[in-house]
Amino acid sequence: MTDWIATDLDSTLFHRDWAGEGAVAATWHTGAERTPSSWMKAATHRLLETLGKSFALVPVTARDMDSFSRVDVEGLNLHSLAVVANGAVIFGPDGTVDAAWERRMAEILTPWEKKLNVFCEWLIGQSKQKARPRLVMGAGDLPAYLVAKAAPGWWHSEEGQACLLYTSPSPRD
Repeated sequence: MTDWIATDLDSTLFHRDWAGEGAVAATWHTGAERTPSSWMKAATHRLLETLGKSFALVPVTARDMDSFSRVDVEGLNLHSLAVVANGAVIFGPDGTVDAAWERRMAEILTPWEKKLNVFCEWLIGQSKQKARPRLVMGAGDLPAYLVAKAAPGWWHSEEGQACLLYTSPSPRD
């Protein structure tokens, strides 16, 4: 299939809260039992099933590879082509990581690896563990970017603002 449609997943196709009558499970918690963690509205599912007959559906998402591996929507092929981890990982038509892109990302990410690790640790200490940073990995062993979550309103506090004002040096520093 040469024609494709790209779409975001979370809050576009998938919803954390119950998505109404006829909603279809979209992602799953890990564990012994298969428990849905997000849903797709029934009308959205019907639309994508129809589009999937004529187009390759290409998810474009910030999800990391582990989280993306838990995407499984009945009747939809969302794993042959995909852009995950905010573009750090691309899956080709056969559903495997694009090796050329992985090499290119390694060139770009290698100079930042130490800086991201140091910043993650700094943020944990500076926030007194009120922020929960984690590194999102690319296809290899290199972090692609950092995500930090905190309690609502914390980023607007004096402590949170001090963390936001941190300025990162270039990867060559």
